[in-house]
Amino acid sequence: MRDKNNIGSERTTFKMVEINWIPQSLYDIDNIAEFIARDSVKYANI
Repeated sequence: MRDKNNIGSERTTFKMVEINWIPQSLYDIDNIAEFIARDSVKYANI
């Protein structure tokens, strides 16, 4: 959504959603990154 009064390099930011990470989710994310790192450490760190 653009603001008609927003000109040039000025930007408006909107908060879309808040994510509440539970311990299991963090564990899963770590395991996914380790799996990806087997082929590419570069992409695992993104």
